[in-house]
Amino acid sequence: MAKAKLTAVKVRNLGPGMHGDGDGLWLHVVTAERRNWLYRYQRHGKARAMGLGGFPAVSLADARDKAEAARKLLCRRH
Repeated sequence: MAKAKLTAVKVRNLGPGMHGDGDGLWLHVVTAERRNWLYRYQRHGKARAMGLGGFPAVSLADARDKAEAARKLLCRRH
């Protein structure tokens, strides 16, 4: 995994937008209350995104674990 860019404190305080953690893991902040984890990847030349759950129900550590599991699953299917 590439060096992570986000911390638990940053995740709580980030403003609206897409914020990358590395290796395809992104936090999509819509509002202070709506924050969703996404795993972004390419499949057959098309950009795709897989939802991993909302923050704070899914923590940064959990999102990293889910993104790693998704990477492994996609590698096996390729």
